[in-house]
Amino acid sequence: MLGEWKGEGSGQSGEGAGIFTLKPKLDGNILERKGRTVIAATASKPASVHEDVMIIYKNRD
Repeated sequence: MLGEWKGEGSGQSGEGAGIFTLKPKLDGNILERKGRTVIAATASKPASVHEDVMIIYKNRD
């Protein structure tokens, strides 16, 4: 699952495109997932962008 992933889609409410990356960071002690989705404008809504970050780590217990 490591790497860069791209997606595109459309539906009744509009079209969107997104990308996310999953990369090891901090000498491999964590995985960082970054995502970015761009949603096209429709007749009733302006274009929008969603960005997120998730950190995955192993509990040492």
